[in-house]
Amino acid sequence: MRINQLNPQPTECVSFERTMFWKVPQVAGCYILATSSGDILYIGQTKDLYKRIRDHLNDPQKTDPTPEGTASHFCYFECPEEKLQELESSWVDLFKAIHGKLPILNTINPPYNQHW
Repeated sequence: MRINQLNPQPTECVSFERTMFWKVPQVAGCYILATSSGDILYIGQTKDLYKRIRDHLNDPQKTDPTPEGTASHFCYFECPEEKLQELESSWVDLFKAIHGKLPILNTINPPYNQHW
C-alpha cells in the first residue's frame, strides 16, 4: 500500500535522514515510514513528532533495509492528541484490509478500532 491511498493523507513529508529531523515540529500526530516509492513500512502515532523521528533514526530496526525496502520518508499528519489512536487505527485497518497483515515494521495493532 502506498501513502497516497491513505485517508486522510499525511500533509507533510521529509526525508528520513539525520540532516532533516529538525524540519519536523514538536506536535502530536500520526506518521508513516515509507520507501522512496511511497510504500508504507510503518504506521505510528506520537505526542511529539520531532522526538519520534529522532528516536526512529537511532533504531536499526527502522533504518535497516527490510524485504519490502528501506525507509526513506517520514510523512505525517498533525492532529490533536485525543484523535491519535483513532487516526492511527484507521490507517492500520486500511492497510490490513488491503494486505491482510500489519506493515512490516509494525509489531502490534493499535488499541483503538473506531475510524477517523
